[in-house]
Amino acid sequence: MFLPTNNGLGPREIQALIPEIRKKHPGIKIIVLSGFSTPEFVRDLKEQGIDDFLSLPFPHDDLVQKVTAGPPSGGPERIFQCSLGRGLEKGR
Repeated sequence: MFLPTNNGLGPREIQALIPEIRKKHPGIKIIVLSGFSTPEFVRDLKEQGIDDFLSLPFPHDDLVQKVTAGPPSGGPERIFQCSLGRGLEKGR
């Protein structure tokens, strides 16, 4: 799942979504994409259970590497994108 903060989700909204996502989809890989990347924010997200973080802007190859690294813990590979007002959208 990609959680971009530049798509209507701010840091607080991202932090509030992580537990909900983990509860509904425990095996999903969560990658947060954000220009807001203070060490405290990234640490808090990792403590909440995200799998990875990319600070905007980032090289395209970095995203490809993180996505193709495979699902966490052998779980199913599913990609979702989340934006406010639209909920979770299955990408593949």
